[in-house]
Parts: sequence; C-alpha cells; structure tokens
Amino acid sequence: MGYYKRMNVIAIPVAIALFAFMFPRCLEVLNEDLAKGVGFIGGAGIGAYLFGCLIGLSVNFILQVSNKLIRIVLLIPIGVFLLVLVWKVSLKLYYLYF
Repeated sequence: MGYYKRMNVIAIPVAIALFAFMFPRCLEVLNEDLAKGVGFIGGAGIGAYLFGCLIGLSVNFILQVSNKLIRIVLLIPIGVFLLVLVWKVSLKLYYLYF
C-alpha cells in the first residue's frame, strides 16, 4: 500500500470519529448562528482530517523503521490512542441517541 493511500485510510476514519465526537458542539453553534455554524463545521471537519493525516504520517514514519521490535513498541501508543478515541466516540453517540 502506498504511503499516501495508507495515510488517507487512517485519516478518514479518525476524521469521522473526531467529527462525531464534536457533533453536539457543531449543532450548538449552528443553532446560534448559521454562518458561524457552517464555518465551525467546516473548520472542525478540516481540522479532524488534518489531525488524522498527522497520525497517518506518523504511522508511515514508524513503519519505515527497520527493526521490527522497535516498530511494534512505537505503534502501541498510536493504537491505544485510536482505541480510546473510538471508545469515547461510541460512548458519546450512545448517550446522544439513548
């Protein structure tokens, strides 16, 4: 898999998860003022995608390391961060709809 393709494969789900995490705040700002709300939603989406790109680039950089043990040790914090992010988003979505 190419480096940029792997970066986008990581960035898009992270962006969706972060945007879902920020969705209640987006609705709150959108209800206050339409123009500010649209700007906030656009900024939140772009910011979440760029944050996902940074995670993807760090994963690509770590995968360039030749020693397999060091590579595994370096990938563990990124995996833990993504698991915590998915857990928090799923809890927020669960309490938002139920």
